[in-house]
Amino acid sequence: MKKDKLSHCATLITLLVCSLVTPAPSQVAQSPAGATIQTTTSSTPPRDERLWREALKIQRKSIVVDTHNDITGMMIDDGYDLGTSSIGKYHTDLARMKEGGLTAEFFSIYVDRKYAKDGGSARRALDQIDLVYRAAERYPDKMMMATSVADIRRAKKQDKIAALMGIEGGHAIENSLMALRDFYRLGVRYMTLTHNNTNDWADACCDTSRHNGLSDYGREVVREMNRLGMFVDVSHVSDKTMADALDISTAPVIASHSSARALNSHLRNIPDDLLRRIAKNGGVVMVNFYPVFIDQKALDANKERNERLKPQLDALNER
Repeated sequence: MKKDKLSHCATLITLLVCSLVTPAPSQVAQSPAGATIQTTTSSTPPRDERLWREALKIQRKSIVVDTHNDITGMMIDDGYDLGTSSIGKYHTDLARMKEGGLTAEFFSIYVDRKYAKDGGSARRALDQIDLVYRAAERYPDKMMMATSVADIRRAKKQDKIAALMGIEGGHAIENSLMALRDFYRLGVRYMTLTHNNTNDWADACCDTSRHNGLSDYGREVVREMNRLGMFVDVSHVSDKTMADALDISTAPVIASHSSARALNSHLRNIPDDLLRRIAKNGGVVMVNFYPVFIDQKALDANKERNERLKPQLDALNER
């Protein structure tokens, strides 16, 4: 999947992105590139039942892609089975994916920073990839593995959930382009360059800067991702890392779960100048629904709580 195929996939994702996997009314939003994005919210249906039925009809016919789902963490840590109800525990199960009109799910292969210290980052990623494959094998009538636009369309026709994967945290490749290539061969189709931690070749948004963006090796990583046909995901990275990735990438980039910093000052969100650059690049930004990223009051309350608790935590640590 080279640049033209990446562009094709980016266009598909731009058209219809980020459905919450619960049955809810549909809304239409705009991506930075101005393309229509199909989303859902947890609000009650509009009073105009005719419009609601028409919106639902459009949503059900559309290809709806969720670009980031952390349920894989519950699968590996809690032994959660996607085929069982997650109500009251988690936000995702196969039944609710279906009810929400979801077509394709990017399962997040999230690797916590502690594994980078322990040297087990790649193993942690492999274990989660295996779980996604096993889920697809366990429920072949409900989901199928996918690595391309054609696979997603095939899943839609077969009334199945297309299961895709994206690595969250570039430290998962353990500074190895060979590992990056192996992850691609296993089906990974995007990689978030960092999580909240700066790694050996890229600065994160919420950690100390060590490279002033991307290091020389980080630039090699981006080029190799372009060559393979793996999306460069710029969620979690620092502004400078994002700018560097946009300078280097010859294919559309994505922000799999980020929001607009102009509306909320969280560093995880993207400033307007970089949003415009992503639009020019042909990339896509998918809105993150987490309250502290979209509600300034929630972010301020979270900061106030942390400041209030810090003396207590410091005192306990000293003792």
